[in-house]
Amino acid sequence: MKPLLYFALCALFASSSSLLVHAAPLSTEDSAPNTLIGTGALTHIIALADDKKGIGARPAGSKQEHQAAQYIFQQLQRVGLKAEQQTFAIEVNEKQATSINISAVIPGKSKKRIVIGAHFDSTGVEQGSLGATDNASGVAVLLAVSEQLVQMKALPYSVQVVFFGSEEIGKLGSNYFVRAMPKAELNNIIAMLNLDTVIGGDVLYVHSSSPTDFSCKKIENAKLNTSGVFRDALLAYGASQPSLPARFELHEDSEVFAAGQTGDWSDHQAFACNNIPIAYIEATNMDINGRGGKDGYSQSIEAQFWTCYSGKKIGSCDPDNEKKWGEIWHTQFDRLDRLSPVFNTRMMEQLKANITLIVGALNDPNTMAKLGK
Repeated sequence: MKPLLYFALCALFASSSSLLVHAAPLSTEDSAPNTLIGTGALTHIIALADDKKGIGARPAGSKQEHQAAQYIFQQLQRVGLKAEQQTFAIEVNEKQATSINISAVIPGKSKKRIVIGAHFDSTGVEQGSLGATDNASGVAVLLAVSEQLVQMKALPYSVQVVFFGSEEIGKLGSNYFVRAMPKAELNNIIAMLNLDTVIGGDVLYVHSSSPTDFSCKKIENAKLNTSGVFRDALLAYGASQPSLPARFELHEDSEVFAAGQTGDWSDHQAFACNNIPIAYIEATNMDINGRGGKDGYSQSIEAQFWTCYSGKKIGSCDPDNEKKWGEIWHTQFDRLDRLSPVFNTRMMEQLKANITLIVGALNDPNTMAKLGK
């Protein structure tokens, strides 16, 4: 049985001829997201990743990816932000196409800025994926964060929210965004937060860049920044908030990554390779022995996502015959109609936790002072 909240929100979309969602404005007297915020973020996920009530799968360069960009643009305008569109050429299956980045700036007391990014394309449509966690979830959180931050009158730093196209075929949107940015503007960025698959997995982690398992080969004049300063600032703020509905963790050392570190496989790469400290929020499970070891690609120990799961091994009972490996993204499980019956409460808690952490940390002078610039 699908949760009643899912049915209710789907009914909302069924009764509307437009993908534009009209949400009530938030109170400026309370900057902490209330119970409605997670619901609002879920509304965005349905708009983006439900193939009956919204857009559905959003392959890079497709009509659906462009529809998602339009939806994001409308949502930023709705909350009073001046949205900008950046179009760039891509190649998909040896055919020319276009993709889009959408961005907006929320002014703070300093012209120095923090970039928060999330990609809105998806992949795995052949396997049945609709990209609900990867990465409608990141987009939904960033839209909700934008709606909160635009009401803040004294943010320590300006915040630039960026929604990237074509991440799934080589992080093309984020690479284009950084490459096209004037050097003076790039030097004004003091940190970047990447939101990619921020719900669904067993644990919410905050990562920084690995100094060893991170490639900058395709980045011109690259200088890799491996500082954990932004990661640690977010984790410390999260630890100081006992009311968070889900906790944020630093993963332990493994044979794949040192504690708290991650690879270059998402939109944080272009920023880290331009000497910008990054933090990357991801919902997965770094303790699972997946098909590639403890690399975070296996997101959950829930039995539905395994052919045979062994709690003793924290992995498959039968690796030679395992078909599922606890993986959600890029699979038939990355859609709300498959995830909601299993993870409805978890996903709502993770949505609210992400929004609360980001809005609170970016509005907290003590946390922002830790960035040291």
